Amino acid sequence: MKKLVSLALVAVLLIACVMTVSAGEEEEIVDAAFELAAGQSLSGSKTLTGVVKAIVTPYNSEYKNVTVNITVKNSAGEDKVIQCYRMQGEDAATVGVGDTIRVTGIIKHYVDGNKDLIEFDAKCTFVTIAKGEEQKPPETEEEILAAAFALDVNTALAGTYSLTGIVTSKTDSNSQVHFTVGGKDILCYRMNSENYAEIGVGDKITVTGSIKNYNGTVEFDSGNTAVIVEKAQSEESSGEESSEPASQPEDETEADIVDAAFALGKGESLNGSKTLTGVVSGMVNPYNETEKDVSVNMKVKGNDGAEKIIQCYLMKGDDAATVGINDTIKVTGTIKNYNGTVEFDKGATFVTVKKGTPPAQPTTEQAIVDAAYALPKGEILPGTYTLTGTVTEKLEKDNQVKMTVAGKEILCFKMEAQSYGEVGKGDKIAVTGVLKNYNGTVEFISGCTAQIIEKADPSEVSEPETSETSAQKPTTEKEILAAAFALAEGEELEGTYSLTGKVTKIVEKYQDKFGNVTVLFEVGGKTIKAFRVVGDDAPDIEVGDKIKVTGKIINYQGTVEFDKDSAVVIVKKNTPASGDSGIAVFAVVAVLALAGAVAVKKAK
Repeated sequence: MKKLVSLALVAVLLIACVMTVSAGEEEEIVDAAFELAAGQSLSGSKTLTGVVKAIVTPYNSEYKNVTVNITVKNSAGEDKVIQCYRMQGEDAATVGVGDTIRVTGIIKHYVDGNKDLIEFDAKCTFVTIAKGEEQKPPETEEEILAAAFALDVNTALAGTYSLTGIVTSKTDSNSQVHFTVGGKDILCYRMNSENYAEIGVGDKITVTGSIKNYNGTVEFDSGNTAVIVEKAQSEESSGEESSEPASQPEDETEADIVDAAFALGKGESLNGSKTLTGVVSGMVNPYNETEKDVSVNMKVKGNDGAEKIIQCYLMKGDDAATVGINDTIKVTGTIKNYNGTVEFDKGATFVTVKKGTPPAQPTTEQAIVDAAYALPKGEILPGTYTLTGTVTEKLEKDNQVKMTVAGKEILCFKMEAQSYGEVGKGDKIAVTGVLKNYNGTVEFISGCTAQIIEKADPSEVSEPETSETSAQKPTTEKEILAAAFALAEGEELEGTYSLTGKVTKIVEKYQDKFGNVTVLFEVGGKTIKAFRVVGDDAPDIEVGDKIKVTGKIINYQGTVEFDKDSAVVIVKKNTPASGDSGIAVFAVVAVLALAGAVAVKKAK
């Protein structure tokens, strides 16, 4: 009997010990998580308890998951936010802000584009510890707008909402519609295709769906629906110069409109259509012969007399093909603040009030380069120019070519395909196209062409020695690695190769829509990128797994990688080596021991 009691006591103590260690380790887990380098994961499955701070992606009834942010504590007692990505559990459909939940899964440092966060990876699970105080959802238009524009970046309102407003623009790409509600601009992303086809600019519509803040833009998420409340009365007359917009009061001056426009917050719009007169100060996008539109910057003045720049985005008019710098124009349309830029939205119309004297065009190579480098960000040099220089780099992505002209680097973006295929590093070429300052980079914009003036002497162009130069194709792992890491940027190994190694980082999570995943894996002490690889095992790849990739090997911008759509299979799944599994087994043994002890005692 004493032996049984002792066994039971030991089992209870062991369980208590395990539970105490787990609870005490949560702060240490948080510390370790926030020390992870980009792409790294903590070994083994971890459990953390926290309070739901925000809903990131609403519950998906098809996949039975939800994405939330939870607040947890580190060892210093500070609040830290961890995302629980596509979390699953019995309460997934009802979990809400303020709930206390316990989440279990793989914790990683995820970086992709502008996303940099610590998260529980997909398929993590949770249980609800305590429901938070029930929050009353916003009901009125004013409450819904206030809640939507108060959202943290990349979070969503829980539930489905409806808002009514006026359509200000339509964009066929991803069936996007902008409409104004209570003076705020709302994007409807990937609107239901049937609804999208029916509505037009100026229509009054009611949109229903999930509302989120995506990278700073408040929008109805994919799949939203729209009902037309009232069709626009006079669609044909919207561009007539003689009709004054009814929404612009007679006593509202243009200076008043300018002041109001520059007081807008990001994403906000002025109510109704407005008209402003200004002088074109710069060209943003050249005239598009297909769409019959052009983008310009123009100078306007507020009540303080100070000049301000407002952009006229893809505006249309009889003079769209010939409008130029220093012309005085009158523009009519919707004015909004787009990510900090005050602009007339797409579809605005204009008339020329007075032709100005265009600035002198640069004629010499040095003058053209100087003028291009003097451009404000986002503006183009009016007209078409030709520059001659030497190719310094050739990149496969977007047919990009870099060349040096008069000691300055010029990027050729999306060079015409035939021209791109003919030029090589070291060639002397003449490039013709439109020059632009794109976010600080001086470049020839998409569609530029090149003529080879002089081919480079192969003996003078330093090319790495690779196994490709020999007649024999590399076959062993060592030979393939040597050949791959001897490739110059933009080069590729001829043929298809297979390499097997251990996954060290998930670069891009598995994309359900495209059926691919991007990872880094280590082979023979070298790290290789597997770019958007596909296969039945692709959704299940995790850090630590041993994988085999088969496909074309390239050097893309200095990175050795398997090219898109290479095949991947998991050779061996990673077995967590952390102490967590040992503790878990230990706890199970203890529970079984306790159960056995009780059962034996009862039998006696």
